[in-house]
Amino acid sequence: MQNKTVSPQLEKKTAALKPTALVNIPTAIDKNNILQIKQISWQLNAHYSKKINKLKSIIIILFLLIAFFLSGAGGILGWYFLNNSSIAEKPNNSFNPNIGTIKAHGANLASCVTSLVQLSNLNILVGTNNGDIFFLDDNGNINDKKTPFNSAITAMVQFSNNRLFGAVNKKNYELTWDGEIKKPLNNENNEEFSLNVTAITEISNNHILAGTEDGTIYELNYDGKITKKIIDHQLKSLVRSIIENNDYILVVTANGIIYKLNKNWEIVDILPYYLPFTSLITLASENNIMLGGTDKGSIYQINLKNNANIKVKQPNNETITGAILAIVQIKNGDIFIGSGIGDVFILNSK
Repeated sequence: MQNKTVSPQLEKKTAALKPTALVNIPTAIDKNNILQIKQISWQLNAHYSKKINKLKSIIIILFLLIAFFLSGAGGILGWYFLNNSSIAEKPNNSFNPNIGTIKAHGANLASCVTSLVQLSNLNILVGTNNGDIFFLDDNGNINDKKTPFNSAITAMVQFSNNRLFGAVNKKNYELTWDGEIKKPLNNENNEEFSLNVTAITEISNNHILAGTEDGTIYELNYDGKITKKIIDHQLKSLVRSIIENNDYILVVTANGIIYKLNKNWEIVDILPYYLPFTSLITLASENNIMLGGTDKGSIYQINLKNNANIKVKQPNNETITGAILAIVQIKNGDIFIGSGIGDVFILNSK
């Protein structure tokens, strides 16, 4: 057999067709490698699962914090509105927002106003903490001044028989219409009040009631003398005002409680206001509406029919300084009040 000789040209062409690199042919995958891959996959899943759970926890905590803040803020706002009823006024047609607003300024008497009364001759008398009696006109201007006492005149009243009385300390005095002392009552031969007299009111059926600092209420005759004790220390607080309302008597005490008495002098109810009233009157032209002053100089309207109340918002945010211890509605309908620093204000009644 002959050896074939390859030409140089063919050899070059053949060399160009030879592979220059080896091709990797896949081999069978090891089971251990598969387990490692699965383990890595589980680890990754667990890692991201922890991350997601942590993120969920953070979101829940943030949500709870926001909810807590909103509930707290709501509670604070609710408390604020309840204690600032001029802002949180109930939509109640039974209130007239103009009643109790300041209409005019009267004189400053330079002493705490403790009592107010209008006589049948239309003179307005103001008693003060210094024992003075000022005579005012319908505009609150001073016409005259007397000083019959050296202690506070805590109550003044004119009975239906036109006799005028003033209370000072534990005694009741009859006064002339000119502010002079006629005679002191409850002297050594008569029963004295248990403590200082703080309110005197004539009600229907010829009854006159007087309240004292220790929560006692007495009945008086038209001579201003004690006839009997009808409430014996049961109110446990200073009596601020005594008011007749239809078939009942309302007694305002210094602890913010208003007691409702029947005509047998029995306590039948406690009205749920708990406001620091220092004076209170019923309005002649308004059914079931009372107007009260507080120890901070605020004015409130009270609706007895539905036991609601609103704080009167004064125009231009004007304020009354000091406790309002005296309030009276005069014949022309205007309401006079006196403040703890001696200011006299005239309020709107309609």
